[in-house]
Amino acid sequence: MEYGSELSLLSPKFIQDYPPDRYPELMYKQGRPYTCLLTGSHNDYFICVPFRSSIGHKNAFLFTETARSKKSKSGLDYSKTAIIKDTDYLDATTKAIIDQDEYTEMMRNLSAIVLDINNYVNNAEAAKYRNNCWFWLH
Repeated sequence: MEYGSELSLLSPKFIQDYPPDRYPELMYKQGRPYTCLLTGSHNDYFICVPFRSSIGHKNAFLFTETARSKKSKSGLDYSKTAIIKDTDYLDATTKAIIDQDEYTEMMRNLSAIVLDINNYVNNAEAAKYRNNCWFWLH
Protein backbone atom coordinates (compact mmCIF):
# COMPACT_ATOMS: atom_id res chain seq x y z
CA MET A 1 0.00 0.00 0.00
CA GLU A 2 1.01 3.63 -0.36
CA TYR A 3 2.31 5.58 2.62
CA GLY A 4 3.48 2.42 4.39
CA SER A 5 -0.16 1.73 5.33
CA GLU A 6 -1.68 -1.67 5.86
CA LEU A 7 -4.59 -3.38 7.54
CA SER A 8 -3.84 -4.88 10.92
CA LEU A 9 -5.44 -6.32 14.01
CA LEU A 10 -4.46 -5.38 17.52
CA SER A 11 -3.09 -8.45 19.26
CA PRO A 12 -4.51 -10.30 22.27
CA LYS A 13 -1.52 -8.91 24.22
CA PHE A 14 -2.73 -5.37 23.51
CA ILE A 15 -6.26 -6.25 24.68
CA GLN A 16 -4.80 -7.89 27.80
CA ASP A 17 -2.60 -4.88 28.60
CA TYR A 18 -5.36 -2.36 27.79
CA PRO A 19 -8.59 -4.02 29.01
CA PRO A 20 -11.85 -2.27 28.09
CA ASP A 21 -12.89 -1.78 31.71
CA ARG A 22 -9.80 0.41 32.29
CA TYR A 23 -9.56 1.88 28.78
CA PRO A 24 -13.16 2.44 27.65
CA GLU A 25 -12.02 4.97 25.01
CA LEU A 26 -10.96 2.02 22.84
CA MET A 27 -14.54 0.74 22.66
CA TYR A 28 -13.24 -2.81 22.22
CA LYS A 29 -16.01 -5.42 22.14
CA GLN A 30 -15.29 -8.91 23.48
CA GLY A 31 -15.06 -11.47 20.71
CA ARG A 32 -14.75 -8.93 17.89
CA PRO A 33 -11.46 -8.18 16.18
CA TYR A 34 -10.02 -4.70 16.53
CA THR A 35 -9.31 -4.10 12.85
CA CYS A 36 -7.42 -0.95 12.04
CA LEU A 37 -5.60 0.94 9.35
CA LEU A 38 -1.97 0.98 10.41
CA THR A 39 -0.21 4.00 8.97
CA GLY A 40 3.54 4.53 8.96
CA SER A 41 4.86 5.76 12.23
CA HIS A 42 4.54 8.93 14.26
CA ASN A 43 7.70 9.69 16.26
CA ASP A 44 8.56 5.96 16.22
CA TYR A 45 5.01 4.99 17.19
CA PHE A 46 2.51 3.13 14.98
CA ILE A 47 -0.79 4.87 14.26
CA CYS A 48 -3.70 2.40 14.51
CA VAL A 49 -7.03 3.83 13.33
CA PRO A 50 -9.96 1.44 13.88
CA PHE A 51 -12.80 0.64 11.51
CA ARG A 52 -16.10 1.32 13.26
CA SER A 53 -19.82 1.49 12.65
CA SER A 54 -22.24 4.05 14.05
CA ILE A 55 -19.76 6.93 14.19
CA GLY A 56 -21.58 9.94 15.57
CA HIS A 57 -18.99 12.70 15.29
CA LYS A 58 -16.83 14.48 12.72
CA ASN A 59 -13.43 13.06 13.76
CA ALA A 60 -13.53 10.28 11.20
CA PHE A 61 -13.35 9.32 7.58
CA LEU A 62 -16.90 8.23 6.83
CA PHE A 63 -17.57 5.78 4.03
CA THR A 64 -20.23 6.98 1.60
CA GLU A 65 -20.32 4.32 -1.09
CA THR A 66 -20.34 1.05 0.88
CA ALA A 67 -23.17 -1.29 1.80
CA ARG A 68 -22.52 -0.79 5.52
CA SER A 69 -22.49 3.01 5.13
CA LYS A 70 -26.03 2.86 3.72
CA LYS A 71 -27.19 1.40 7.08
CA SER A 72 -24.97 3.22 9.57
CA LYS A 73 -22.22 5.82 9.66
CA SER A 74 -19.24 3.54 9.19
CA GLY A 75 -15.63 4.43 8.55
CA LEU A 76 -12.26 5.02 10.19
CA ASP A 77 -12.72 6.57 13.63
CA TYR A 78 -9.84 8.95 14.38
CA SER A 79 -11.09 9.48 17.93
CA LYS A 80 -10.43 5.83 18.79
CA THR A 81 -6.88 5.88 17.39
CA ALA A 82 -4.23 4.13 19.44
CA ILE A 83 -0.59 5.12 18.98
CA ILE A 84 1.64 2.25 20.03
CA LYS A 85 5.33 1.49 20.08
CA ASP A 86 5.43 -2.21 20.98
CA THR A 87 5.12 -4.32 17.81
CA ASP A 88 3.86 -7.19 19.99
CA TYR A 89 0.61 -5.22 20.12
CA LEU A 90 0.09 -5.90 16.40
CA ASP A 91 -1.26 -9.33 15.49
CA ALA A 92 1.20 -10.73 12.95
CA THR A 93 -0.49 -14.15 12.82
CA THR A 94 -4.06 -13.25 11.81
CA LYS A 95 -5.00 -11.50 8.59
CA ALA A 96 -7.16 -8.40 8.98
CA ILE A 97 -10.26 -8.60 6.81
CA ILE A 98 -12.68 -5.83 5.85
CA ASP A 99 -15.46 -5.66 3.29
CA GLN A 100 -14.19 -5.25 -0.26
CA ASP A 101 -16.21 -2.10 -0.89
CA GLU A 102 -14.75 -0.49 2.26
CA TYR A 103 -11.25 -1.47 1.17
CA THR A 104 -11.83 0.02 -2.29
CA GLU A 105 -13.16 3.31 -0.92
CA MET A 106 -10.36 3.50 1.65
CA MET A 107 -7.69 2.95 -1.00
CA ARG A 108 -9.26 5.51 -3.32
CA ASN A 109 -9.06 8.07 -0.48
CA LEU A 110 -5.89 6.87 1.24
CA SER A 111 -3.80 10.00 0.72
CA ALA A 112 -6.56 12.22 2.20
CA ILE A 113 -7.12 9.77 5.07
CA VAL A 114 -3.42 9.67 5.96
CA LEU A 115 -3.26 13.47 5.85
CA ASP A 116 -6.35 13.71 8.09
CA ILE A 117 -4.95 11.17 10.56
CA ASN A 118 -1.61 12.95 10.77
CA ASN A 119 -3.33 16.30 11.33
CA TYR A 120 -5.55 14.73 13.99
CA VAL A 121 -2.76 13.04 15.95
CA ASN A 122 -0.62 16.16 15.81
CA ASN A 123 -3.33 17.96 17.77
CA ALA A 124 -1.80 17.54 21.24
CA GLU A 125 -4.93 18.88 22.93
CA ALA A 126 -6.81 15.73 21.95
CA ALA A 127 -4.17 13.33 23.24
CA LYS A 128 -4.01 11.37 26.44
CA TYR A 129 -0.95 9.25 27.33
CA ARG A 130 -1.70 6.22 29.45
CA ASN A 131 0.53 3.24 30.24
CA ASN A 132 2.95 3.66 27.30
CA CYS A 133 0.18 4.20 24.75
CA TRP A 134 -1.31 7.38 23.29
CA PHE A 135 -5.08 7.66 22.84
CA TRP A 136 -6.80 10.40 20.87
CA LEU A 137 -10.15 11.36 22.25
CA HIS A 138 -12.97 13.45 20.81
